[in-house]
Amino acid sequence: MGSSLLLRLNTRPPFLSSLTSNFFRTRSFPRVAGVRTFCTSKVENQGLRILFFGTDNFSLASLKRLVEYKKKTPDGFIKSLDVVTPPDQRRGRGLKIIQKAPLKIYAEEEGLSVFHPPPKTMKGWEMPKPTQDPTGSFDLGVVVSFGYFLPSRILRSFTKGAVNVHPSLLPKYRGASPIQYAILNGDEETGVSIMELHEEIFDAGRILKQVKVPMPKEPFYHEMEAYLGEVGSKALFETVSNFEENKRNALSQDISKVTLAPKISKEMALIDWKEQSAEEIYRRFRAIGAKFPLTSTFRDSAIQLMNIRMVEPSADISDACPGTIILDRASHSIQVVCKEGTMIQCDMVKLENKKACSAKDFINGYNILNGQTRFAN
Repeated sequence: MGSSLLLRLNTRPPFLSSLTSNFFRTRSFPRVAGVRTFCTSKVENQGLRILFFGTDNFSLASLKRLVEYKKKTPDGFIKSLDVVTPPDQRRGRGLKIIQKAPLKIYAEEEGLSVFHPPPKTMKGWEMPKPTQDPTGSFDLGVVVSFGYFLPSRILRSFTKGAVNVHPSLLPKYRGASPIQYAILNGDEETGVSIMELHEEIFDAGRILKQVKVPMPKEPFYHEMEAYLGEVGSKALFETVSNFEENKRNALSQDISKVTLAPKISKEMALIDWKEQSAEEIYRRFRAIGAKFPLTSTFRDSAIQLMNIRMVEPSADISDACPGTIILDRASHSIQVVCKEGTMIQCDMVKLENKKACSAKDFINGYNILNGQTRFAN
């Protein structure tokens, strides 16, 4: 894979409370302002009936902001608010554990009506009626990290259309994984786009609002998901509260600048010591490691490398082949030679069908020889 993971169009190719309390103390993210009260005269219908489509922690931030505004301003621009999430999933041995989407858990806690489409498709699903106005229709659809493509029959059922919160500066990074690709490519800025939903193409609608923010140093996916979720929720609120004006001023995307961010695959977690530098491997760890642990091969078995970071070589490795393991006894960790003599370090590993163990136990248990034992590509 090349040094850049941007895919050009013409080549065809969890919430804040779940983070540690150190997150916002150690990261220099700009503060996201709280909900402000907007003049409801800007909303021509004096109260929008909104149907919110979402699933995960990123979408949760936007729903929370709308719910909190509606509570504080019952006569404001939101007349009703209902929710659509994917159906519950069964997990675990015997599929006995029922897992609800984070958005559904919050919606039920707030007393919102929750509707479910069929698994993985909107085919055959009929639009519900607003809970607080069963004889009427929804004015606006709000789609945030929902995972389904909404067909034209659904989009056209909204009297004012539907909007989407997308965590990238469109047309850059259309697709399912914009945050991951921004990290993989070492971008210095990112942002959120509020766009109209296109009837035929994912992430191709007109831009209603766009917010740019700097990328922090060495960001991890879940940190950016939480932060951009807050940025997106504020941008969504400001867009919807002044919807007609934002719609009149919407801008079409520049097709010549489109890049894609397709769904992350498990294969992207496979380390190629000869072709990937320490920086590339560390970016992958920060972008996808929480979902797909970075993996190599050790004595014909898969091994996951955990707690990865970049380090300066602690010894002369000029003659060491990529994949060579260097023992760092001072930190009880292992260092691995990467492309062009760069190096990563990790202090925990997990061999296939084994429990995770410290690098020290791995060294002692598998007779790792300093500078002689190697991971295979």
